[in-house]
Amino acid sequence: MIKLNFNKIKLQMLPNIIETYKLNTDIDYDITIKEHKEKRSIDQNSYYWLLLEKFADWSRQDKMYLHNQMIAHYGQMFNKWFARIPITEDVYNNYEVHLRPTSRIERGTDGIEYRYCYIMRGSSTYDTYEMSVLIDGLINEIKGSNAPIQTLTEEELKQLQIK
Repeated sequence: MIKLNFNKIKLQMLPNIIETYKLNTDIDYDITIKEHKEKRSIDQNSYYWLLLEKFADWSRQDKMYLHNQMIAHYGQMFNKWFARIPITEDVYNNYEVHLRPTSRIERGTDGIEYRYCYIMRGSSTYDTYEMSVLIDGLINEIKGSNAPIQTLTEEELKQLQIK
């Protein structure tokens, strides 16, 4: 195996990659190289859902509804794609896709007013940093509401590799 260092990116190549992957030499291939990011940890995911459930119970909100709000406020966009939904629909009640509403509203040819929403990525796709942002947002919401929910200290969060 050959290892090359190029601007802190380690490339590993097999000497006979063409044979190994049975590549056709008459075809051009695109190779994508991107920075490696650690996927969110099980500890991060467990802690997020534990806090979310406690906060949902305390605030008497549906857990998935609250999760959609957290994703909308603190989550990551999916390639800046938009969805257009009737303004009468509550974007947080949609459990098939996570949405972040915008202020852009247009009247459709059917006479209905539509709100444009960013399509958000689900938390299962987050790396450790993105999940930390989501958890920090949830903790801020809990503290801002004065909910009697115990959260981890900064040191404990670091030990869970959340910070």
